[in-house]
Amino acid sequence: MKKNCYAKIATLCILLMIFPFSYYVLGQCLERTPKELPDRLAEITTPDIFQQAEKGIQFYTDIFNSETPWEMQFIEINGLFQRIAGKHYIEDVVPDRSIVKDNHGFLHFTGYWYMPNTFQAEKLADPLEDFYLYLNKRNIPLLYVAAPEKNMQGYTKFPALIKNYGNDNVDAFLEQLGQKDIPYLDLRAELAKLKDKDHFFYYTDHHWTTPTAFWGFQQVVNTLNHDFNFRLDPQNKFRNSKNYTIQNNENGFVGTQGRRVGQYFTQTDNFILLLPQFATDYTFEQAWQDNAVRGTYAESLLQSEYIENEDKYTNRYAAFLGGDYPLTTITNHKQNNGIKLLVIKDSFADPLLTFLAACVEEIQIVDLRYYTQSLYTLTQRYRPDAVLFLYSSASLTEDMFSFTAKKAE
Repeated sequence: MKKNCYAKIATLCILLMIFPFSYYVLGQCLERTPKELPDRLAEITTPDIFQQAEKGIQFYTDIFNSETPWEMQFIEINGLFQRIAGKHYIEDVVPDRSIVKDNHGFLHFTGYWYMPNTFQAEKLADPLEDFYLYLNKRNIPLLYVAAPEKNMQGYTKFPALIKNYGNDNVDAFLEQLGQKDIPYLDLRAELAKLKDKDHFFYYTDHHWTTPTAFWGFQQVVNTLNHDFNFRLDPQNKFRNSKNYTIQNNENGFVGTQGRRVGQYFTQTDNFILLLPQFATDYTFEQAWQDNAVRGTYAESLLQSEYIENEDKYTNRYAAFLGGDYPLTTITNHKQNNGIKLLVIKDSFADPLLTFLAACVEEIQIVDLRYYTQSLYTLTQRYRPDAVLFLYSSASLTEDMFSFTAKKAE
């Protein structure tokens, strides 16, 4: 009886402590609520009870996600408690942003991994084959580069009931490319041969680290030289890591996945830069923008504000090329081999392209998440010496293989 009494008293004390704090936070939320939110609340009048529930949940999620004071501190406290409790999964209000921690402490987006895999590789391989044949008629080689997966086969293990279909989808897609004789480079297979896998990816971000991206750059150049008879970097100057200075920002980065659960759910990351010791002179330019920047590697291809900001939650990965844009161009004023590359990519390619730029005279970069014009027309106008695709498994979607002009929505 005494134990039950003590438990009730303890519970009452906790509630008394939580209530004023919760009342204050709710008050702060309501004070900061944008004017349009009451209007949105009035919209929750549909007779469908399930739609009512969905709209209501989204309404309060928007308030607490955007307007709650100390939002990040709440996330960090939750992440810390989950870690102490030995949890490996934190559900997010956005289902495909939920986080799972693997057996080595690396964070992953769960996406819809718990659902049956419905990926259809041929729907993506067919338009790529059409584009490949179009380039073939113009004697322009194409190389598809499959970025490595943070879920590394034989190394990464997830808790029970979590299934990652990323590698399965890439395998199916590359099998289709093989059947169609479309050249590809599988960086997953090459990376699997290496040791020290603890440093290939960030713990708190889905991208590869800078040294891994540099390794990927070496593999791409080697493949272009060996399989397509290019003569990029004949002196092995730009591929030699000894010609770069390592700049290490220790424990200074919490990436996209870490920002969903806070810095204490796993370890924070080092953010490493490889800065050329050789002379560099680039112009980096966004299409349709009057903002061309010319300077050294650090001045033109890196965005210093993402590096110098002391906040660990700064998206430091965006330092490479400033992030993702529809169409950008890198011109290398120190290179005169006349080689132009057209690269269709997702964000995995950003650090790699800053290194690849040293080997060619010009690179035009397309991100089909934002570029709405025809890739065929762009290729005809630009006349590149080769076309590269560099995609992670997350980009194996129909939008990323839509190469004709997109209709305005």
